[in-house]
Amino acid sequence: MKRSDIKRRPLSDTALASLEPEDKDYRELDSNSLYFLVQKNGNKSWQLRYKKLCGKWS
Repeated sequence: MKRSDIKRRPLSDTALASLEPEDKDYRELDSNSLYFLVQKNGNKSWQLRYKKLCGKWS
């Protein structure tokens, strides 16, 4: 499944399992600060990203 085919949030298990790698790594937003990372080599993982008070992402 291409990431442009995703229609609903939060992401379902079947949508996550069927995401295909692309030329670059990309993130799909699941909910407020939770992202699903798909790397170009096919690895998949979760990321929790938040903005610090100074404005930088962690």
